[in-house]
Amino acid sequence: MTRIKFRVNKNKENQYIEIDNESKDYKYYQIQKILVFDKDWKKAKGEYPEKFESHKFKLKSDKMLPLWLRICLEKKDSEIKGYAKKRYYYLYLHCQDKAISVVTNAKPKMKSGYIKTNAEKSAWCDSIWRENDSTLLDKYNDILRFYLIYYPSKEERTLSKQFTDIYSLWGDNCFSNNKEQLKAKLSMYKVKGIMDKTGGIANSADDMKHRIENFDLLMLRKNELASISKENRIVLVDTEENQYLSLFRHLRNSIAHGTFLIYKHDFVDCFIFQDSLRKNVTARGIVDMSTLEKWRDIILSKA
Repeated sequence: MTRIKFRVNKNKENQYIEIDNESKDYKYYQIQKILVFDKDWKKAKGEYPEKFESHKFKLKSDKMLPLWLRICLEKKDSEIKGYAKKRYYYLYLHCQDKAISVVTNAKPKMKSGYIKTNAEKSAWCDSIWRENDSTLLDKYNDILRFYLIYYPSKEERTLSKQFTDIYSLWGDNCFSNNKEQLKAKLSMYKVKGIMDKTGGIANSADDMKHRIENFDLLMLRKNELASISKENRIVLVDTEENQYLSLFRHLRNSIAHGTFLIYKHDFVDCFIFQDSLRKNVTARGIVDMSTLEKWRDIILSKA
């Protein structure tokens, strides 16, 4: 989750890029190292040439722009629990309307291409969504209702008045690395692409193409369901700056729009789903229903 952002601070003599003191976790971290990358963070070129302080660094001239930087932050106090020792942020600095703009990302923002919902060679055929068996829908009615109506969210981003307020239940640090916190408990049930380094998380819809290809989620038609791999795997756009909250939002949307299928595959009930925005795929995945049940039970265990 991008709980720290950067901003421009300009005075008469100098201009700085600094940690935004309105960021949720800004007081716990300080700058340790700054690396300069070539375009789109493909390769590191070296360390940032200007000196930096604990919370800011100097931008000597606008002529340095555009810049692609990776900022390493370290925790100020090692005794503080619930926060990672280090965090990495990817900054894109450029001029926009004669002013300096700073874009903060938790991951490098790439552009491998869109996947269109109606593209001939990359579509999941709409007919598969109409293959839902009424018996399976009835069996998992409570799970579907939870992820549709009571889906986990944060208050300022919810799509449902009856959402599950994740931070009220689990506290502000529920997505820290503490093994007693929510993230660790959800991560016990592994899904490729979520909270790992397999490349399932995109910053935007225009970087979904190679991820969907790599996860074998490119094509799916009615007559191919029996041969599809039942491995739990998900590719999604991180709309909430938090992988689990983004996943829950995409699950909610897929149920609301009917772009899901509960499919019995080798005695395993699988949830196959897709979310999209303006005909661009923003999430695709396959996850067994037992994992969705376990996640729900973990989340509500604090209720």
